[in-house]
Amino acid sequence: MSDKPDMVMLATSQGLRTCASEKAARNFKLNRAALGRTQPGLAGVMGEAAPEVEYLFGRDGMLTAMDGLGVWVGGCSVPGLAAREMLKSMQLTGRTGCLLDPSHAAQIRAALDGIGRMQAMVVLLSDPAGLPLMLACEDFSGEILAHRLWFCCGGEMSGAIEELFTQNPGLTTPSHFIRTVLLADEPGQILIRDAEGAFSRINSRRQEQLRAISSQPAGATSSWCIIAPMAFRLWNDAGWTLAKVFDDSDAGEVILFDPDDPAAASPLALARASADAGAMVAPNLVRSDMPGLYPIDRPWVTWITGPRVGSFTAGAGRDAVLLADERWRSAALAAGWPADRIHLAAWPMMHTLTGGEPPAESHLVLVADTTDLKPPPAVCELSSQRLLWEQIVRELHEDPFRLGDEPLHYLRRRMRRAGIAEETLSSAVFVDELLIPAYQQGIARILLRGQFPVRVFGRGWDGQGEFAACWGGEIADREHFHEVVLDRRSVLIHPMPMGTAHPMDGLPGRRLGVQKSAAALLREASAGLQGRSAVQAIGHRMLSREMIQSLPA
Repeated sequence: MSDKPDMVMLATSQGLRTCASEKAARNFKLNRAALGRTQPGLAGVMGEAAPEVEYLFGRDGMLTAMDGLGVWVGGCSVPGLAAREMLKSMQLTGRTGCLLDPSHAAQIRAALDGIGRMQAMVVLLSDPAGLPLMLACEDFSGEILAHRLWFCCGGEMSGAIEELFTQNPGLTTPSHFIRTVLLADEPGQILIRDAEGAFSRINSRRQEQLRAISSQPAGATSSWCIIAPMAFRLWNDAGWTLAKVFDDSDAGEVILFDPDDPAAASPLALARASADAGAMVAPNLVRSDMPGLYPIDRPWVTWITGPRVGSFTAGAGRDAVLLADERWRSAALAAGWPADRIHLAAWPMMHTLTGGEPPAESHLVLVADTTDLKPPPAVCELSSQRLLWEQIVRELHEDPFRLGDEPLHYLRRRMRRAGIAEETLSSAVFVDELLIPAYQQGIARILLRGQFPVRVFGRGWDGQGEFAACWGGEIADREHFHEVVLDRRSVLIHPMPMGTAHPMDGLPGRRLGVQKSAAALLREASAGLQGRSAVQAIGHRMLSREMIQSLPA
């Protein structure tokens, strides 16, 4: 038996139809059609068929090709592996990155796989002739249609860049240049110089356009502009909720603005969309977060779904904040909000359950993304923080309820005990990557040890042996989430230690509230499975379109 990998390289004669050539033709057709929607001018100058070269599957399974001299495109027979290795340390903090002169489609794929789903990549190609071949070697149609992938080609690169960003004013100019070791210094520096000059001119024009919009005389209609981030976020779907609240609105035109779309991420895009709107409504985003963008004489209403409340803008007397939890009122007052501009608006009940009594076979369901609780590199660099991290892991493994209902207070007490100054430690990293996941894992562990039927959903659970058997899969989209949480067999476990407002408040069916001890958790879990949920229905005002429309001016 051979110990070689069973990946086969299919070398073929040019012109012969093979699996590789048929896949190339399909990729090219899909990509060209997608480009016809986002960059029609670029799609129009390409031929209707993939370039006629010898398409092959490389030794890593990536579709690639050989030129007429028998040389691998990009100079590598494992383009996918090479690209992932070259770009493994790539990080993109802004909304848009700029990939300089990739030599193979695999490098574009690795760059896209290394950024977030709401981030975009602009690819600069010095030689336009290379684009059709790249579009044949990989299917990018999904990313193109989602506005996550854009191309600028040609010798006059700065002009191509300015044309792209002029035609797409919502696309933010890149914050990072990304290059592989295959790109020589001199051509790379030329590309960067041309791009930086183009970005500077684009940003200057956009600032002028923003000033012109903000200085226009009031001409607002009765329309509402709803800032509604529509990408699914587990237990943080406030944008979608706001959009649903304004569905079928009969109070004038409603403009739904989705800032999660990379082609609608710039302040200029929002300013244009809201220029004629009579009122702005946003989740967790107040006027002071985007100063000068919206006329101060028109109301900006913010639905607050977390403890952070942005500052009130002096002179914006028609603005208001709607708090999902009354306990955040003090934070709103501290942020300068007048008491009469603070209102309560709990998570609305967006769904209903049909049918009669709960089924006999029910299970407890915990929906949350989790981690392996290993300290990240930044924590490992400081021995005192690493020791604190490991101590907390042990402590919460033994009893997750030691966390209490204020994770930050718990963390600060442990920091003082360890002699760690607060300004030297990232509280958000400890809370989000340690305290909350450790609490959630502890809750699941207690229930499993109590022989309760438990199912966990979300990322990270399958990699931990004690939870792998009860893992139901990741929750990647809104449809799957609703399928899980609206299942009549499910008794939902509250995923947070805090008793403040949570999206679960707007779900029907059986659920467990926040508990204070293992004994209380086991008692309430038993009652929930028997159909005797102790969670009380929401007794205060819930968010609605009518509520927002009735706010005093």
